Amino acid sequence: MSTTAFPDPAPLRAQRPHPRRQPPSMRALFYSHDVFGLGHIRRTLALAGELGRRLPGAAMLALTGSFETHAWELPDNFDYVKLPAWNRNALYGGLPPHASRHDPFRDVTYLREGLIQETADAFSPHLLIVDNAPAGLNRELVRALACLRAASPPVHLVFIMADIYDSASATRRSWQRDGADWLLEEVYDDILVFGMREVYDIVAEYGLPPATAEKVTYCGYYRRTERLTPPEEVRAALGVGDAPLLVLAPGGGADAQALVSAFLGALREPALAGIGAHAFAVTGPLINPHERTRVEAAAQGIPNLTVRSFEEDLLSYLNAADVVVGMCGYNTTVETLSLGKRLVAIPRQRPEEQMERATRFAERGLLTMLHPSDLTPSALAQAILQRLIDPPPPAVLDFDGLRNAGDVLVPTP
Repeated sequence: MSTTAFPDPAPLRAQRPHPRRQPPSMRALFYSHDVFGLGHIRRTLALAGELGRRLPGAAMLALTGSFETHAWELPDNFDYVKLPAWNRNALYGGLPPHASRHDPFRDVTYLREGLIQETADAFSPHLLIVDNAPAGLNRELVRALACLRAASPPVHLVFIMADIYDSASATRRSWQRDGADWLLEEVYDDILVFGMREVYDIVAEYGLPPATAEKVTYCGYYRRTERLTPPEEVRAALGVGDAPLLVLAPGGGADAQALVSAFLGALREPALAGIGAHAFAVTGPLINPHERTRVEAAAQGIPNLTVRSFEEDLLSYLNAADVVVGMCGYNTTVETLSLGKRLVAIPRQRPEEQMERATRFAERGLLTMLHPSDLTPSALAQAILQRLIDPPPPAVLDFDGLRNAGDVLVPTP
């Protein structure tokens, strides 16, 4: 077990002019991991929505560096503090060093850590929900955790994660390096896993000690609950009629250039073009602007194709699809399967989270996996054609993740 310990929070608390007071209404503070993609902030918003349904008067605030938080409808009584983005690190170079000689943080981490600490202190939450990174990025959350752990009355500290973090060996190394294993064992009250033990047992895979394992709840995968546009309306708007509808959903799109290009090429393959399929392709809001321009040019001349960089109501398009093509990020994969839709997945190779998920889901007949090294327009076209005639995925997954997580966060009296 790691010997990592908290910094002493006493000097931080001593700077406060008044004793810390707990507000009378429920306050929940969220920390959303936000370096890459959209999955983390979407999970935060989904869980905030569940908490808001159970506690309509709850005040909810998120700490996130995501530029895309505003792209979705936010739950009632929910707001967010925009942290400096990690991919804008150059903006914060040369910041003055922290006054404390014990403080290892510099530059963007130093700034983010200070904003996190001050927000946690001022907001005075009853509940802290941390997504994906137990210690925060570069351990930026540790000081806030120290103060919240020492607060009176106590704050409920909850760590949430997707079904798979990374390969088992990489996860062990990462958590030990950041002191996350110590935080999970000694500091957090609950660990909520949005997955099923039968699919991926994090206790066994990551070698969690008994004290940590006792805190783990496998909530199941979560199904988003917003209202869907009826499939017939979506298909009518696209002019699909009775033709097959293919939907490309590559997540944020930052590393999906190869998939988007292969999908456009697959639509030109004679075998796929010959069936008269329609396609709705989302390139993702995080795609490189130069690449977006290239994709839009490549899409010219492909019949029955609609291309957008972002679609807020993507879930409705997934629900109207005959086949979905995507990577194997948590949200796209689970949302597609929760709707009973056929999925062709081309997982990211590094980190190994998507490859692990795609492999385990493919073994259960839930999706067709195409290895990224085998990704060509022809191979993708053949995978789509085969998936069109395959039966829908079997109903073997538990999608009650939000309800089960809510039962932990708001126990029934």
